[in-house]
Amino acid sequence: MFFNSRSRPPRGSFHWWVPVAFLLLTPSSGLTRGAAAQNPYRPPQVYSQIIKIRDTLLAGDYLKARVRCDALEKAHPDLLAPSLGRLLSWHAQMFEQDSFNREKEIQAEFDHLLAVANAIGKQRPFVFEDFLFLGGAYGSMGLHVSLRDDYFEAFRLGMVGLYYISRGHDLEPGPADDQLAWGIFHYYRGYLAQTLSWLPFYANDIVQGLAEIRRAQAGIYTGPIAQLALVFVLGRGYQPERALPDSSELHRQFPQSPLIAIEYGRALLHNGRYPEAAALFQDLQTQVPQNTKMLYYLGWAHTYWAEMEGAANPADHRQAAEEFLRAFLATQPDAVFSSYAHLLLGDLDRQAHNYTQAKLHYQTSLKLNPKYDAAQQRLNRLKGSGL
Repeated sequence: MFFNSRSRPPRGSFHWWVPVAFLLLTPSSGLTRGAAAQNPYRPPQVYSQIIKIRDTLLAGDYLKARVRCDALEKAHPDLLAPSLGRLLSWHAQMFEQDSFNREKEIQAEFDHLLAVANAIGKQRPFVFEDFLFLGGAYGSMGLHVSLRDDYFEAFRLGMVGLYYISRGHDLEPGPADDQLAWGIFHYYRGYLAQTLSWLPFYANDIVQGLAEIRRAQAGIYTGPIAQLALVFVLGRGYQPERALPDSSELHRQFPQSPLIAIEYGRALLHNGRYPEAAALFQDLQTQVPQNTKMLYYLGWAHTYWAEMEGAANPADHRQAAEEFLRAFLATQPDAVFSSYAHLLLGDLDRQAHNYTQAKLHYQTSLKLNPKYDAAQQRLNRLKGSGL
């Protein structure tokens, strides 16, 4: 059995690439004593170390997680979990900081994981976890390369990842862990079907995908990871307000995690809980100063806090919002987030009855992001009012 970064599934297999960040590293209490003798991942002492790695990753202590991965690998060199844990720690750290500058570390860890997989294949038959963790690594790399707009390679890596996850399911069909990968796949295929008219036959995949992700919470190695995936897909879908219950629960379980707190804060914003969101993002700005999107989220919170019924000193909130948004634009964000910031600045001018300036901001927003419906709708309302 030989693996390299160009490994492919058999011809004729077709899947969509999927982001499987943090995939398949979270054991639950569903392990059985009977499997421990044959499966090197399931002895209690190994299981407990993987639990510690999981908890450390979810808490956002990525350096400590990597140290624990090193220790586990030294004691058990025939496991893929340590290398996958390190790989996911780099991915999570980049997302948390919104700074995608760990190409060297990520590629080196992925290459190391494939080398370990090759060594395992020469020593013993692959078990369920080997296929699952190998598939998770490919899925994680698919997400990584998509961030530099290499969608063909992301698609290829995702295909390989889902192929190996399916191999794990064929070997041991009982666990629900593979439901996470397939749930993300079906969700995003359904999401595309609602966007692209030539995919109407996948229109129901969103519902199927969400159900599969929820089922993955009962898997052997999924659980909070599936819940986090649910928060991500809901929080960036058509109904982002639905992410609040799950993000709130995760934040309660892992209050130290900036990554989870960011998702919880986004859900608060989408549910109109602006004072809570502002307080959360103010703390996060101190915890992850590298992530300049905290300025944008603070601007968002204060823009609409100023409009809340009974809000004290709305002018102060508008001033704070403008300062945050202009500071965010000074960091030169991409065109999409720049368009979001200009829309908020337009809303601030509209609140202050500066309609001419509001119109200019909405026009700038549309110029930066021509498909931004919210900016077009605001322009239409101003025109419809004769302003």
